[in-house]
Amino acid sequence: MGASVNNGAKEDDLAKEFLKEAVIPFLRSQVEYSLAMGGIIMRPWYDQKSGKVRIGWYTAEQIIPLDWDNKKLHGAILIDQRNVISNGVTTYYTKLEAHKFQGEGVYTITTRFFKSSSAIELGVQMPSAGTVIKAWDGIDADVIINNLTDPLFVYMGTPWANNKLINNPTGCSIFKDAVQIIEELDKTWSTLNWEREGGEMRLFIDQSMLPSKLGDNGEIIYEVGDKADRRLYRKMDVAESSKALLEPWSPELRINDLLTKLKSDLSLACMACHLDPGAYVYDSDKGAVTATEVRSKNQQTYGTIVDIQVQMIQPAVEQIVDVVRSVQILYGVEAFADDVSLGFDWGDSILVDSETERINAQAEVTSGLRSKLSYLMTYRGMTEEQARAELAQIKADSPTPVSMFA
Repeated sequence: MGASVNNGAKEDDLAKEFLKEAVIPFLRSQVEYSLAMGGIIMRPWYDQKSGKVRIGWYTAEQIIPLDWDNKKLHGAILIDQRNVISNGVTTYYTKLEAHKFQGEGVYTITTRFFKSSSAIELGVQMPSAGTVIKAWDGIDADVIINNLTDPLFVYMGTPWANNKLINNPTGCSIFKDAVQIIEELDKTWSTLNWEREGGEMRLFIDQSMLPSKLGDNGEIIYEVGDKADRRLYRKMDVAESSKALLEPWSPELRINDLLTKLKSDLSLACMACHLDPGAYVYDSDKGAVTATEVRSKNQQTYGTIVDIQVQMIQPAVEQIVDVVRSVQILYGVEAFADDVSLGFDWGDSILVDSETERINAQAEVTSGLRSKLSYLMTYRGMTEEQARAELAQIKADSPTPVSMFA
């Protein structure tokens, strides 16, 4: 993903630097956490030492919703736990940070610290933990901020309905409906591996063919070898079973049947994860699919990826710019301009077969079905202002045709 910033002023560089340093490098992993657990929170904070706004990332198990409107969180408790080992003893320190609107424009941040010998218990409350956890040093217990309209955090949740916790604003995992299917898939995979290992060729041999030695009491002890000798099995009674000293044993494997079952389980899991049945079924005869095939044949997969990009990632990145601006203003440092606009380029996505898409778009521009402005914004990741400036420059650089009939 790429994001361009434009407002025609110096603040462009501030926003670009912020996105480049504090958001983009962490976005992929945080999107993965969101898809796995339902959502994450981005919490900007001001670093006094560097003079920059940093981002604290909180995954779903670190978030307790307090107040919401539809799917937008207005208040939440953010949980941060650290452990310190001293003389072989582990002590757990927990910070609870509650964000909540108490009235019209009145925003409060209440922070409490706890100390415990157990990771699952809060333990006893402490006045401060800054002497032990340096990152928490200087945090005020109670902060009141006036004239805010939005919380000082951004929640990035999955775009589909939470059918596990009805009326809950938090998102839910992409595989929420596929848990039982995935468990069955794991069983099938384990059976397939057991079938391969259990079906390896073995030899039944007479124990007289095994290495042996005399024990302390004169008894014969047959030595069992290493892993290579585990394919050798001793016959119980060569006289009763066969005259041969060894017999090969090679059972018929059920590999094809199990592979068919595996593909079936994968297809069901894909459908439960908002993907097309064949999204993760690799056919060695057909090979990998192209981006164009994803769009033409895998409409559900395509729709899910678009929803993740447009309804989940893009709004969160746009909102974090606004929240960071609020933090910058609160601390009296140089802030982003009010009219910063973002342009998003999903060119690294599986949805884009770049060459084909661009050729089609160019043909539409030539035939008058698409404007040059739209082309630059869509395929060059420009904002509207950047695209208009580029078109003006192109016009200025182009020679004016002179008519021979003028």
